[in-house]
Amino acid sequence: MDLIHSKACASLSCFNTVRREITALRTEQERRELAESSDDALSDTVTSRMELMWLPGHEAAEGNEAADKEAKKAITEGTSSRDDLPGWLRHSLPANLLAVKQELKRIAKTEARDRWRESRRFKRAAKIDETMPSGKYLALTDELTRREAALLTQLLTGHTCLNGHVNRINRAETPWCPHCGERNYETLTHVLYICPKYL
Repeated sequence: MDLIHSKACASLSCFNTVRREITALRTEQERRELAESSDDALSDTVTSRMELMWLPGHEAAEGNEAADKEAKKAITEGTSSRDDLPGWLRHSLPANLLAVKQELKRIAKTEARDRWRESRRFKRAAKIDETMPSGKYLALTDELTRREAALLTQLLTGHTCLNGHVNRINRAETPWCPHCGERNYETLTHVLYICPKYL
């Protein structure tokens, strides 16, 4: 495998040299002459023929198992040292924009989930659905109207129009239930289980 690698590197190095020289030339005649002479240079340097072909799976093609073994070795043992790489691979590769976007989206989701789990609202919502926020919750609310989904979210988070919450955000004078009087916070628990008005 090392022999194939070194021959391929030599071929690529020769090819890159010729390509740079051709690009540097200005006249058409000089380009034509160099192209003709480069064919001779390439044929002298490359002593073996390289053929690329697609193989469905591992069909015991000659060299395929060795290539697979080398690929697995590269994955487990890491990449080659910088000095062993051909010159055109020594520079850092440009980032794949799609991969960067996916990674940023993954990080944002992880941070949002962690913040949610650390909040006081999570403790309340976890009694109903521990998996929030999740695709499961989105699937459950998918067929609800926007108003119904908003009401469900308000119930889960405790952000309702009841005095207990509205007072906490300075939009009501007192947190008390208007039907039960002082010392009875108007919360979801109070409205659903205690307040005689709604029982």
